Amino acid sequence: MTTTLVLAVSADKSVKEISYDEGVRRFKTGEEITWIHIFDSDPEATSILLDRDFGFHPVAIEDAVGRDERPELKEFEDHVFLVAPAVVGLTDGEEAFDEIGFFVHGQTLVTVSHVEIPCVKTMANRWKAKLSLGHAEVGYILFALLDSILDDYFPRLDAMEDEVDRISDEIYTGKTDKLHELLIVKRRMLHMRRQLGPFRDVMNSLLRRELEFVSDHLDPYFHDLFDNTLRLTELVDTNREALTGLLDIHLSTVSNNLNMVMKKMTVISTVLMTCALVAGIYGMNFKYMPELEWYVGYPFALLIMIVLSGGIIWQFKRQDWL
Repeated sequence: MTTTLVLAVSADKSVKEISYDEGVRRFKTGEEITWIHIFDSDPEATSILLDRDFGFHPVAIEDAVGRDERPELKEFEDHVFLVAPAVVGLTDGEEAFDEIGFFVHGQTLVTVSHVEIPCVKTMANRWKAKLSLGHAEVGYILFALLDSILDDYFPRLDAMEDEVDRISDEIYTGKTDKLHELLIVKRRMLHMRRQLGPFRDVMNSLLRRELEFVSDHLDPYFHDLFDNTLRLTELVDTNREALTGLLDIHLSTVSNNLNMVMKKMTVISTVLMTCALVAGIYGMNFKYMPELEWYVGYPFALLIMIVLSGGIIWQFKRQDWL
């Protein structure tokens, strides 16, 4: 079942919620500012609705109801369509994203989401509570929603930065069991980078193309959006590089610890081999051996083992192997 939220904006910037039918009427007249948000719980029904009531291009409709769409900006004859990725929460310890489709037609903005987007719900509730808008323009509504989407990335990225700092502190203290945590954070960063890279290109296209809804006095707002996407992308890239360095340090630490263990085991093995050599010589079962009737033969063999072992350990320490 497809549900909708429709907000109407008057010339005095006041906001009120209206019915869907009234929103469609305002869309067709094109003289009043309207925001129509559609919750796409049924892709087929939503496709029919977007085609029947708004007449959007079939390619844009397909992208709007599709899943895992890449952020993009497309211009059609009478409307503009763009896709933006929004953070919707955490799934199995990783950020979950969902795409929002934006249709801009005249004075109407139509948005489509597959699930409830927290930032969209927050903006709608804020406007309904304040009953006013900063600018009575459809471009400002688009900016406010995109800005809200980007704002949700910052706390997620800050949390991941704190995680990176914590892991790095533990690695620098010599802990060698952080590989799994490093790989998880690195994968989360990669997932976020895949969302922000195309999103940055969309923001750049909004500035470069001469779009009617990006008016001159709204241009600084969209520049700020582009700057935020650049900042987020740079932060992700910086943290990914830091994670790569930490991964190298972690692997080096593990390798160094392994070398130390192997060095100690080599020393122990060498000492035991020397003792085994002496024991082997004295343990040969020949009948005529001078040590068989020697009263101090056994203590003498032990003494030889101790002396040789001590000499080997001293030599290893002299060579800085211990």
